[in-house]
Amino acid sequence: MFYPAIIFSLLGMVIFLALRPRSRLPPGPPGLPLVGNALDVPPSHQWTKYLQWSTEYGDVMHLSALGRHLIILSSLDAARDLLEKRSNVYSDRPRFTMISDLMGWDWAIQFMSYGARFKQYRSSVMAQLRKQVLHRYHPIQLREARQLVLQLHRSPENFLQLIKHASGATMMSILYGFKEGQRRDGYVHLAEEATESLVIAGNVGKYLVDFIPILKYVPEWVPGSGFQRQAREWRKLCLSLINSPFQDVKNSLTMGTASPSIVGYMLEDQTMETEHLIKATAGVLYLGGADTTLSAFYSFMLAMILFPDVMRKAQEEIDSVTKGERLPDFADKSALPYCNCLVLEVFRWVPAVPLGVPHQSNGIDQYRGYVIPKNAIVMVNVWSILRDERIYPDPSRFSPDRFMPGSSEEKQLDPREVAFGFGRRTCPGVHFAEDHLWIIFVTILAAFDIRRSKTGAGAENPLPSRDFKVTSGMVSLPEPFPCDLVPRSLNLIKSLGQDDY
Repeated sequence: MFYPAIIFSLLGMVIFLALRPRSRLPPGPPGLPLVGNALDVPPSHQWTKYLQWSTEYGDVMHLSALGRHLIILSSLDAARDLLEKRSNVYSDRPRFTMISDLMGWDWAIQFMSYGARFKQYRSSVMAQLRKQVLHRYHPIQLREARQLVLQLHRSPENFLQLIKHASGATMMSILYGFKEGQRRDGYVHLAEEATESLVIAGNVGKYLVDFIPILKYVPEWVPGSGFQRQAREWRKLCLSLINSPFQDVKNSLTMGTASPSIVGYMLEDQTMETEHLIKATAGVLYLGGADTTLSAFYSFMLAMILFPDVMRKAQEEIDSVTKGERLPDFADKSALPYCNCLVLEVFRWVPAVPLGVPHQSNGIDQYRGYVIPKNAIVMVNVWSILRDERIYPDPSRFSPDRFMPGSSEEKQLDPREVAFGFGRRTCPGVHFAEDHLWIIFVTILAAFDIRRSKTGAGAENPLPSRDFKVTSGMVSLPEPFPCDLVPRSLNLIKSLGQDDY
């Protein structure tokens, strides 16, 4: 006779347990049974949807997808509170089944779980990016910047492709010592294909296997397992990226024909423990130095078209130092503060990694009265922070004056504090990236006026909109756009073809 009471008690307990965690989770859009919000998240440009949702649900938002909890942070305060002040809880990474298990990127610290292996590999990367050693790379960066100017003069209509190639070529020269030629071009093409596959796979939610890892065991012949065939092809690219150029350098060292390079330094350093560590270090540096800087290059060129007053101000500063008689070099950096701030504004204006790289909680946490579950994927909407009008007034306007000491604008948040990540997973390449971008930007500005393209009849094409489109993926950049490069000094540019720079 107690059965109905027992049944109702058990039913009440089940309902209570089912509802209690949800009521304490951060707010978010309602989902469907089992799948949660998996069908709500768009397949591309997720950061814009997250920004839209944040206006309704707040800067700490909860989503669920097939049983996985996602926490989206859309404010600087929330990102700092969790990822920096509680870095002991939020320094892990979610397991990227598609990227790490199937595609072979488990060597990249960007995707490693936090632990002893991560610390060892990160330490190796940081050793090559210390401020004290960055000067070793300046001659190569300077040479590649000037080579790019010469190529842009010869083929200005191919400026986007030339900039893309220069981004990878510079890293190949620094990492492996490869200079001009078919060998380097071949490796740059290989690296472009490998990183493009990573950018595609890096969209959290794109592949079901990232939420249901057991799917990685599904054979290729099973209907719906096309991701397995894709991963197999992409895995070849990933492994070739770290193995082929490394072996080339190793052979060159044996024959005594190797050029100076990071891999060469590491191979000759007897304290390095394994060849795999050296390969991984070089691969990580390439990832950090090629694709994200390509995004910055595209953003810079577009900004100069949309905001010619900024271009003229930067050129006036450069001319005041060089007198128009030479191209700038690294010795001029301290004398060009506006150009330094221009680099910072590029970091802010179009964030290269608009959702950062996801973190993962290693335990249950409480924040603002809400519960953040263990193993929750925690993502920062970098785009929303760097485009927040409360931090950056008129955020679509490109203005280096935001960061200039003594400018009429109130000094605003340094975008490096957001664009390069948070806590123990902050990107260690911030100073290298600044140097790399700075020398390219000032060299191009010294050599060319960057203008709106013209029609065949000589009329100027319409300006791109401030609401220009950007590509979607782990790394984002402005979609291709036309422009004209008008030499400021033909003699200065032509001299590059004769000088041994």
